[in-house]
Amino acid sequence: MKKKSFVVIVIILILIILGLCAFIVYDKDLLGLKKESNSEIVTKDKDSNGKLKVGSIGNNNSKIPLRMDDKFYFDIEDGKVVFNKSDGTKIIDSTIKDKVLQIALASSCDGSDARIAALTDKGEVFYNKIERFTDMSNDNFDYAFDFDKVIADEAVYGIENIEPKSPSICGGTTIYAYVSKNNKRIVNVKKGKNNSYQEASLGHTYTQMYPYEDYIMYFELGGPMLLIEKDGKLIFDDDYRIDNYNIYLTYDNEYIYAKKVYEKSNNNQNISKSIIIGKDNSVYLMTLEAPTNDFARYAYSVEKTDKTFKNVEEVKNEVGIVTSATIEYTDGTKEKL
Repeated sequence: MKKKSFVVIVIILILIILGLCAFIVYDKDLLGLKKESNSEIVTKDKDSNGKLKVGSIGNNNSKIPLRMDDKFYFDIEDGKVVFNKSDGTKIIDSTIKDKVLQIALASSCDGSDARIAALTDKGEVFYNKIERFTDMSNDNFDYAFDFDKVIADEAVYGIENIEPKSPSICGGTTIYAYVSKNNKRIVNVKKGKNNSYQEASLGHTYTQMYPYEDYIMYFELGGPMLLIEKDGKLIFDDDYRIDNYNIYLTYDNEYIYAKKVYEKSNNNQNISKSIIIGKDNSVYLMTLEAPTNDFARYAYSVEKTDKTFKNVEEVKNEVGIVTSATIEYTDGTKEKL
């Protein structure tokens, strides 16, 4: 009887060991049983907390009007990039062999600008070598397609045209490619002689290009630029025209961590004043002075006021830019900026 019990125990242990081995083989996919479908590229992405599907982020508008004019527009039809003309003529791309999921159109001050990129279901980006319209009469926009694959070392999950986080006269945009949910890289274009197209590749991430949250351009486009970093630190951009650039603003041997910065309105063309609201609700006054001669530089100073921030009411324009603000302090006073 004891011998039979021993045999049963041995058999149970063997079955347990075999089960564990089978689980390990399957979990590590040693036999290649857990292959993903080739028709859908997915990834375990730390930012997305799950599987990220190609085309699930970025531009979700398959129809892109030209200059806000519906008579001429780009769109996607049956997986192909199409340029639609006002007379109903369609120019259909034949250079991209795979199915196109997304398109993105960049813009600039140049009216003939027509830089366009396309994303395929394989997670690859293509850039059109022909960046301009050849005919721009009121009734006709001649365009042609000749897409080239963008050099990349990782899959792309979406594309989008995005404004730079820096001063721009006409609000132009550049094409970016999402390599993860929260990480996008700029599509750079290498040019040869006579500004001719050579190749396109993915470059720096948006964060690498603009490692700050916001900025204020003083004295319009002719003055220095104050950068507001993610943690609230303030620093003037690398600009030889201002004293102490690339140095964080401090007061009383401590960094200033700003919650918000508002430029005060004034009629003095040589002096600009700004209210800095600290994260602890302290209020600072920054004074920026323009140079008085060609050999001088911009100079700034910061002083702490006796005010404490309580609330602010902002007035924004149609595109969300703050045009004016009224700050309320804890002592009951208000200041309109």
